[in-house]
Amino acid sequence: MPREIELKLQVAPGELARLRRLDGVLVEGETMGPPVRRMLVSTYFDTADRRLRDAGIALRVRRSGQDVEQTVKAGGRASAGLSNYIECNAPLDDGAAGPDLSRIADAALHKAVIAARDDATLAPVFTTEFERTTHLVTDAAGGAVEIAFDEGAVVAGRQRLPLSEVEFELKAGEPKRLFDLARRVVAGTAAGLSTDTKAARGFRLVERRPVK
Repeated sequence: MPREIELKLQVAPGELARLRRLDGVLVEGETMGPPVRRMLVSTYFDTADRRLRDAGIALRVRRSGQDVEQTVKAGGRASAGLSNYIECNAPLDDGAAGPDLSRIADAALHKAVIAARDDATLAPVFTTEFERTTHLVTDAAGGAVEIAFDEGAVVAGRQRLPLSEVEFELKAGEPKRLFDLARRVVAGTAAGLSTDTKAARGFRLVERRPVK
């Protein structure tokens, strides 16, 4: 099962537009692909007593245009600022009202979700709505890092929490590439390292707990 290794930084909304220009970021041997922009709306599901969250599992259904995708993340841990997750994705029909647990292809992850849920009803808890702009940076040694600029909000009823983040996801190569590229991208800003997922921030918002 693929693992997602990423480094995430929170930045002030006013700084994000400048960072997206990526002026002078590349060094010799690196190339950058064209920007890809998408509007992403993700609904996170759990039981009323948060059984999935308490088991370290996040379950979401994400829409981008007519594309609908279910994602399950689990096993996340932070080390030296890096987040490391098992992630399982599956397409859903455009008219899908919610997740389809039968489409969790990894047997161990499917078993973990079913056990955590324990036949309780799954329901929407909160939504994230943001525009994502991505660039793929590759180097001559075969390394590849995707930079994602996310700007939008976490929404729970009438509550809204701004999202203004830059994520660096390792596609190939050594994790140190994430730190090296991140330092160049956010140089001169007050960007702060974050190991908090959008899911964690959403649950804190819903439960009216302090949000990092």
